[in-house]
Amino acid sequence: MHKKIKAKMPRAYLYTNSGKIKKVNQDAAMVEIARDSNCGDIILAAVCDGMGGYSRGEVASSFVVNGLKDWFQGQLRQCLLRNMSFDETLKMLEKAVYEIDKRLKEYSDDKKIILGTTAVIYFRMGSQYGILNIGDSRGYLIRRYRSRPLTHDQSLMQKKIDEGLISRKEARLSNERSIVLQGIGVSKNLRADVTKGIVQPRQEVMLCSDGFWRLIRDKEISLLTKTAKIESNLVEMGKRLIDRGETDNLTALIIK
Repeated sequence: MHKKIKAKMPRAYLYTNSGKIKKVNQDAAMVEIARDSNCGDIILAAVCDGMGGYSRGEVASSFVVNGLKDWFQGQLRQCLLRNMSFDETLKMLEKAVYEIDKRLKEYSDDKKIILGTTAVIYFRMGSQYGILNIGDSRGYLIRRYRSRPLTHDQSLMQKKIDEGLISRKEARLSNERSIVLQGIGVSKNLRADVTKGIVQPRQEVMLCSDGFWRLIRDKEISLLTKTAKIESNLVEMGKRLIDRGETDNLTALIIK
């Protein structure tokens, strides 16, 4: 008789730092992990980068993070009870993001301030995953010490790169590098970019704000999970990025 080995629960590692200039960290992050008897592991994770050009970016990013936590603990449970498919559940999550956007705008109007934030959201249900992206926070897939982006920035610089107007190096140095084309709370007709995929063995996902990805090298991303000391790897990388001149808030969340 063979003994059945219970699979390990996924783990999450978070690094966040206000940086060397800003007094307030306008980034926010969340992760919820559960295991369902029917569909297996369920993960909802997000990194949001509050827009500093508006009133209080930290309020906007926290508002979205809290709204996603509420969805995981409430509406997701209803999706599971109704045996909804992954695609149906991901669609419900996307609708929830638009509802959060609506509520943030209502809150902003009530307080007579403008609140906006980016969001990169990772949702896994069993063997399938989806990424919802708004703005220029990013998602990366890391596997076998190689990384590739899961998102495409909704930013002015990315648009210019796509149109062949500037190089990636020029985009990193541009004064317009922080201009995003969409944001929760500030876009008139918000639309998330949605990417779906199949979970592979030994796959890790990293979500991060632009303060973390802007000066990092592709090889460095893939090495973050090479050792078991992922938390210390993230801290060391954060210090390295600040030494290179990064002045923004830095946040990275790795799901392993």
